Amino acid sequence: MSIKGLVVHFRRGLDDHEAERTINALIMIKGVIKVSPVAAGYEDDLNRQRVKREPRDKIPIRQGRCRLLRPAVRPEVLGRS
Repeated sequence: MSIKGLVVHFRRGLDDHEAERTINALIMIKGVIKVSPVAAGYEDDLNRQRVKREPRDKIPIRQGRCRLLRPAVRPEVLGRS
């Protein structure tokens, strides 16, 4: 198998300084000819939100009562009575 190139996605957007440092680091890798930044737009934020939401939407929700979780520490330990 022969690979012509790669696409890299970042977890979050980079500021100008971080982007410049990252581009310079990638160019230093042997065989890299070109590194081009892609400007982030509102579509990117929407896609990130969708990617985070999709797995949560697949979790089945039980109908009925919702039980609140109890704190792991007793209230008197925290100074509350």
